[in-house]
Amino acid sequence: MELNNKFSHLQYLFYAVVFPIYFLIQSTSCSEEPLRVGIGLLPDDELLIVDTTTLPVELYTIRSEVIEAYSIGYSPLGSINDPVMGKLKSDYITDIIYDGLVSFQDTIIEDSIQVYEMELQLYYDFLYGDSLAIDFNVFELVKQIPDYKKADFMVPPSMVDPDPINIGSPERISDTTPVFRVMLSLDYARRFIDPQMVNRGVYELENYLLFKDYFKGFYIAASYINSEGGGIIRVNHTMSKLVLRTLEWNADSLRFDTISNLFSMGNPVSLVDSGGIHLNMYHHVISEQVGIVLDDTTNSQALAYTQALTGPQILIEFPTLEDIREEFGYNVIINKAELILPVNQELYDEVFYTSPSNLGLYDNVTKYFLIDDGLILNYFGGVLDNVNYQYMFNVGNHIHEYMQGGADTLFSKKFILFPSKVISPVEPIQSTPGRLVLNGGSSDNPPRLKIIYSEIPE
Repeated sequence: MELNNKFSHLQYLFYAVVFPIYFLIQSTSCSEEPLRVGIGLLPDDELLIVDTTTLPVELYTIRSEVIEAYSIGYSPLGSINDPVMGKLKSDYITDIIYDGLVSFQDTIIEDSIQVYEMELQLYYDFLYGDSLAIDFNVFELVKQIPDYKKADFMVPPSMVDPDPINIGSPERISDTTPVFRVMLSLDYARRFIDPQMVNRGVYELENYLLFKDYFKGFYIAASYINSEGGGIIRVNHTMSKLVLRTLEWNADSLRFDTISNLFSMGNPVSLVDSGGIHLNMYHHVISEQVGIVLDDTTNSQALAYTQALTGPQILIEFPTLEDIREEFGYNVIINKAELILPVNQELYDEVFYTSPSNLGLYDNVTKYFLIDDGLILNYFGGVLDNVNYQYMFNVGNHIHEYMQGGADTLFSKKFILFPSKVISPVEPIQSTPGRLVLNGGSSDNPPRLKIIYSEIPE
């Protein structure tokens, strides 16, 4: 975006020449008077007056907007009953595809082959909370997954067979193997070796769409955890699979047929498909203490809450920023702006699951992510300072654009704060849980905006 890269020549000059001079003078001076830069070099009416101030910041807990859930290869599954945030449950729906050519040792003759067993294996790469508390059922989809990629999608009853097809509860294969498995009913598994379907060539590579007409996919639904605790796994669709084992009768012995480990759920890198489909679905029952402050943007709050996957976000306001802009008539340079957001240490939980290591900000009006001016390493992206228990952002570029933009500026003085996956590019967390409780404006250690600014000489 062109606006994101716009700097005035004067601002570049200030960073390159004046800014170092300022810090040299500032480090040797005890005066609280505003610094006058350029004495002896510039006429008095062209001197830059550099001042520093700390502005108040108000945080408000608001309802989350829809989180987009693209098919990136992962789905969170499970539920947590968090004493601070409330109940969080994550389900997903997925299609079924095969990775390669499906074949049998001999030509299928009706009744000559029988299903031995079928199991769903869900590989995961992250585990939160108590792994033994993860419980889910598998339902068959009777309608194809729609072309819809929003996290607020709800599975209608007409889309799902109401009877689960799993037998028993899921279990981990071992304490060291990152796999949950659940056995599926034989009635469901027998449909995979229906002679009519096989003889129609459904398992030929070019007919995988016909295969999807027979098998629409799964709705994998977690159960709410009522007691405190719970657990969530992040399912890796690239490795997860549907294992079908069959027995073929012959005069000598029973033997396994060749069909095994050939079906994937939502695999985005399948060799026979352009990519599997899955939609993540998040459910959040907000706790009473979070509900008290939810959407109240009038009263100053002592705490603000946000959570990855789903749940509330945080609205950030700077109530006095407009006063400075009006004082200088928009002729002001923001040399530096640090947004400091202290974490509430009483509610900080490093054991159950930690606060996100990174946060993201976007403008409440334009929805653009904030401009990274890169003057201070790691400040943009809100890296968590585990020593002082606070997040710090370098938001100088964005504040500068707002201060100079006039009444018709594209940018606003309100930000939305959300848990972020990485610093650059900033992405909302979609597949890992994490809660964050920040001190609000009425707390003893409130959030604040520290700025260094100068008036532009006329």
